[in-house]
Amino acid sequence: KFIAEKIQKFEEDCQHTFIFGFEESYGYLIKPFVRDKDAIQALVLLAEVASFYKKSGKTLYDGLQDLFEKYGFYQEKTISVTMDGIEGTEKIQAIMDKCRNEAPHLFGNVPVTATEDFKSQKITNAGGNTDKLAFPAADVLKYILSDGSWIAIRPSGTEPKIKFYIAAKAATAKEVAAKVAGFEASIEKLVE
Repeated sequence: KFIAEKIQKFEEDCQHTFIFGFEESYGYLIKPFVRDKDAIQALVLLAEVASFYKKSGKTLYDGLQDLFEKYGFYQEKTISVTMDGIEGTEKIQAIMDKCRNEAPHLFGNVPVTATEDFKSQKITNAGGNTDKLAFPAADVLKYILSDGSWIAIRPSGTEPKIKFYIAAKAATAKEVAAKVAGFEASIEKLVE
């Protein structure tokens, strides 16, 4: 959401170089000459990647499989739960309050190693130590898991929904699918 803002900060402090930014709703930013996310830059880059693999006698799919083998398999999923009316709004707030005050320690049997609370601007690790979170304040909770996966929770700002974002990581496609299923089961319990 704040990709262009981060680029500007990187340029001002000269400590980092922007390489690539994206958001879950398919906005991509590869070069900062246009500070708006769209798919055009990503499409051109993807065509270049496909050309590279074709010259190597591979398909784009083959190249993607090579990346998975080298860096691991990743799967992302968004779960959006509609809760209509005043009761729904209250239930969404109750879920956020419960997750904020009684933070889950496991998702799908994977331990939570840190909780990022964008509302309080704090990161709390599993040992209870806290640090400042350097993002704009928002009603978002993000749980970092011991295997590199993460789960984020936020109420929609425009609809009567609560949204859960899953980013799972594993060594194989089968393992990552099983992790996502385990994370979904944990989320279902939070919503009950």
